[in-house]
Amino acid sequence: MVGSGRFLAASMFSVVAVALGLAVAPDVAGASPGTSPLTKSDTQSCHLELADLGEITYTQGFSITLDAPTEATAGVPTERIPYRGTGTTSLDLAEGTPLRTALVSAGATSFDIDVTIGVAYYGTNLPDPATSPRWSKSGIPLLGEVVTSASGEGTLPPMVFADAGTRIGLMYASSFGVTITPRKADGSATAYGTLAGYCLAQPWFQEWNRVEVVAAAFHKEFTARTTTRLAHATGDADLGDGGFAVDGDRVTGTFTAALSLDKSQPVSFRLLNLIPATAVLRVSSPARVTGSTHGTDISATVPLAFNLTELSVFGIPTLKESKTCRSLTSVDLTGHGFSFEHGGVLRGVYRLPPFADCGISARQANLLLNADGNTMTFTVAS
Repeated sequence: MVGSGRFLAASMFSVVAVALGLAVAPDVAGASPGTSPLTKSDTQSCHLELADLGEITYTQGFSITLDAPTEATAGVPTERIPYRGTGTTSLDLAEGTPLRTALVSAGATSFDIDVTIGVAYYGTNLPDPATSPRWSKSGIPLLGEVVTSASGEGTLPPMVFADAGTRIGLMYASSFGVTITPRKADGSATAYGTLAGYCLAQPWFQEWNRVEVVAAAFHKEFTARTTTRLAHATGDADLGDGGFAVDGDRVTGTFTAALSLDKSQPVSFRLLNLIPATAVLRVSSPARVTGSTHGTDISATVPLAFNLTELSVFGIPTLKESKTCRSLTSVDLTGHGFSFEHGGVLRGVYRLPPFADCGISARQANLLLNADGNTMTFTVAS
């Protein structure tokens, strides 16, 4: 297959892209998905026809590394895609060569190198200027030893995938150009214009990477191990492992969850910092947990009901099998390094309001339990 070393004009790409309904993601940053360095290269044999020099055979090539997305959320733009690369051409501009002699005779004192690589998004076969890496090097003196290569870097637009699944990300169109434009001292081009030959390209399109796209809405079942340290207690209270069923939206970052806790836990105290006392607490969550995530940061509000079922002072029971003595509160928890794939740890500080409907044990219960500065640790695991 024979193709032009010149990259197709932007207007032609745009017309074809519109006709086929191809879309380039808007230039906005979204959630930060996983990325992976992706290094690709290609070389082509080329032929350049110049009226006074005849046919010149040479090669051109490139090597590029992109930080390509490997994970994304449907409907959410990825980060922009950074790239850095080098393009080379073997056109011989050494002193005394026919080509250099001809360019100097035409008034050339310097030259530019432009590199463009034809890349398409989402597995479409036609590249778009917006998704094609390009860079240039200008004002290279046509003196002494000349290096006909150019390195550069930049970023491509974010990608947006409409549906969940394993999707093609970047597609190489087997088309690239490394062109040279000789220039006069005043910066204008010579009569030779841009040197771009006709190059032999691979007759197919190459899939460069795939992206795992997850749906925006999700449901995930976790377990949550909950421990708390009550302000006046002598140790931590293990509230056990409960179910933590999450319904979330990756686009908005919001979620709700049902937390099931149903463990009775004895907690030791010192009444007035002197008298030993033991309270048996059963903790439950009477309403759904609400929260939000931003990247790997998470915040959640957990409604809790503390039911005091038994209380003893100096080993003497003062409350037995109570079903009414309780206090309602909520805990604001935060965490870092959290994901809805693997979970994480959340922590918070809360106030336990006065217990009600405790009968004659109300005063003792509140001396022990009604306090600020209680802490909670919430460990979520898949």
